[in-house]
Amino acid sequence: MIKNKELKDQEKEKEIEKEKNEKEEKNNMTAKKNRSGKAVDKGVEVPYPVVPSKKEKDRHLARFLDIFRKLEITMPFEEAL
Repeated sequence: MIKNKELKDQEKEKEIEKEKNEKEEKNNMTAKKNRSGKAVDKGVEVPYPVVPSKKEKDRHLARFLDIFRKLEITMPFEEAL
């Protein structure tokens, strides 16, 4: 009886491994390839930030110009030349 349980457990483990291997093969078959020929997974997060939108660029420019307008430098005319 103990041997039967062990055999059943081993069979279940083999089936699980077989299913995993089949899933991996399917993923490898359906994986897209990039220009270099390497497989690329779907749904992988990009490791760099998203390109800023026009609104964000305009907001940063407006902030920069605001700070630039407030900037005052006092120096003698002689040194400026």
